[in-house]
Amino acid sequence: MQGKVQLVSKKKFSFSQGAKAGLAVFLGSLFWGTAYSQVGIESKQEVRQMQVTSQEPSETQASSQFTTIEIPQKQEANLTLEALTPKLVQYLQSAYMRTAPVINFSIYNLQADKLEDFAEVATYNISTSVYEQPGVLSMLALNAQEQPNLVYMLELYREQEALREQQASPEHQLFTQSVQEGEQAPLTQVALEPEFIWDQEFVQTLENQALIYNFVVKQEQGDQFKQQLTSYLESLRNEAKDLLVIYAAKDQDHPQNWYLFLVFKDQSGYLAYQQSQLAAEFKQQVQTLLTRNHLIVVQPIFMMTAGVMDQPYIQALPKVQ
Repeated sequence: MQGKVQLVSKKKFSFSQGAKAGLAVFLGSLFWGTAYSQVGIESKQEVRQMQVTSQEPSETQASSQFTTIEIPQKQEANLTLEALTPKLVQYLQSAYMRTAPVINFSIYNLQADKLEDFAEVATYNISTSVYEQPGVLSMLALNAQEQPNLVYMLELYREQEALREQQASPEHQLFTQSVQEGEQAPLTQVALEPEFIWDQEFVQTLENQALIYNFVVKQEQGDQFKQQLTSYLESLRNEAKDLLVIYAAKDQDHPQNWYLFLVFKDQSGYLAYQQSQLAAEFKQQVQTLLTRNHLIVVQPIFMMTAGVMDQPYIQALPKVQ
């Protein structure tokens, strides 16, 4: 039996094992009432009548090509572990994760004529991995506007084992092969330590906007900057209604080097953030703590999250004298 999930993008993909994995993610969305992106499945009602087809129907299927999966309403949902599929159990367990996620951050330098091929394979890798592997929390592929050959790939995992499983998967092997064929310089791998991680469940649409900040903090001001940044991101999460992702992380090898990743629902949300008093105040507060504050303007290639980090992970704050 073959289930199909379509993603609205420049390309369309179908997944042979998508039915159960997709159902797990969609059920999680129903149970917590999180908003699912208008990509692929436009409403929760469509999920309640997911159609699973078989290329060669058996005799028992001859009278009907479709199997209707009835999903209980939120108030009627049976959340006992016995009632849930194994993949959904893993999803539910990860939803209560409050340990630090594992970040894999890569910067690729690709040949100009290989960017389209990379985008296609990256989209397949991301969409398949987030749907089918519960340990994959988020994947963002972003193209630098000022340097189009540079691609930033940010991945979040529940644990190291989930990262190893994804890297051993067929979709990742295909992705790696595409990168090797298209790179014009060795990739840059940055070991990041998560500091503030929050997101909502979404699949990229054409309206989404993203940006990356790179902060270089004065050596003696690291703790103070961390306090200011955490306070700012908490306020931002509560006030900016069009935010989908807030990821802040510190370079493990160069602790003065910080990255902030933000994803917005659309251009209006992005512009509202840029012009907000909150952003202006934060910039003023930290300017004396930094030696560099660089905004990297990026164009999304493909982005997708499982929505597990809807309650933020915040690294313990230091005591500032």
